[in-house]
Amino acid sequence: MRAFGGTVPPGVTRTVGASNWTISTPFDVKVTCSNLLTLLPCTLLITPSYILTAQLQSNDVTNTWKVGGVVLTSSTASTVTNSGTYGAVTPYTFALTIPFSESSGAISNTVDFMSVCN
Repeated sequence: MRAFGGTVPPGVTRTVGASNWTISTPFDVKVTCSNLLTLLPCTLLITPSYILTAQLQSNDVTNTWKVGGVVLTSSTASTVTNSGTYGAVTPYTFALTIPFSESSGAISNTVDFMSVCN
């Protein structure tokens, strides 16, 4: 993709600002859990909710990566939600903001998600 012109894939939004541009797309998260020792769902054993965090695998000091409006870095995991519900499909938006000062070429990174019982 590019800031000006070209085709935007289905489900992706391109927003052009004065000094940067952003691509974003919706996605869903569904966290499930079961205890293999008792075969009961986690909601019956521990808690009906979880904390969801996200973290970039590689450092990126140029671009801004967000999940659900939360800025991601590689230095620490960022909390996306403190009260996710097991088994529920929760919509989020992934967004990547690229300054016009960024040189052309591929941008690549990996987002690691982790859920922990409350």
